[in-house]
Amino acid sequence: MLGSNVDLGGLAKRVLHCCPPLTQDDQRLVRVGQRALIDGLPLSVERLGQLAGLPADATRMVLEGLPGLARFDGEGRIVGLLGLSVHPTPHRFDASGRLVYTWCAWDALFIPRVIGRQAQVASHCPITSAPIRLVVAPDGVLEASPLDITVSFLLGCEPGADQGIVGACCPHIHFLSTAAAADRWLSSHPAGLVLTLGEAWQLGCLFVDDVLFGATEGWKW
Repeated sequence: MLGSNVDLGGLAKRVLHCCPPLTQDDQRLVRVGQRALIDGLPLSVERLGQLAGLPADATRMVLEGLPGLARFDGEGRIVGLLGLSVHPTPHRFDASGRLVYTWCAWDALFIPRVIGRQAQVASHCPITSAPIRLVVAPDGVLEASPLDITVSFLLGCEPGADQGIVGACCPHIHFLSTAAAADRWLSSHPAGLVLTLGEAWQLGCLFVDDVLFGATEGWKW
């Protein structure tokens, strides 16, 4: 299904229905952790706790209690946090002059809003292999090449025991370079949805403003 004047609030419920509301401590850890990781270096659990004003044990409990929220290296350091990664992926993300990456295409659209910085994004279309170039600010997409980029989603993702909803859905979220590429992706993903770049960015705003910065008693959608 191609997105066009979609109900983004209703879509947010469908795409993210398995995500639990985050507590204030959870939200703060994600925000400060992502702002630290954009420097391109692994982050110890202890250092993340210091930045968030939490004890190391409490920080570790948060990370362990939300499957898929963080990824670690062999030394137990955080190398990925809710979509931002210091390890290479197909989605390059530069918001500090140091190259980092995002787990999927959608992450590259909403993380600038979390960290409060503009980012240069480079990726490619998995159907055509065409390069994707974006400039994304906290308040919108400033530049896009090609102009008719869309973003794929898979509805009904179910989280695994150790990967969470992020790990279940991320492999299906891509930048698509043309309408023909979107049609080809949809033809092989009957439960899929393709949004315009603007719709995908607005969906990211709902996620950031409500889940990462909003009230913790439940979502507004």
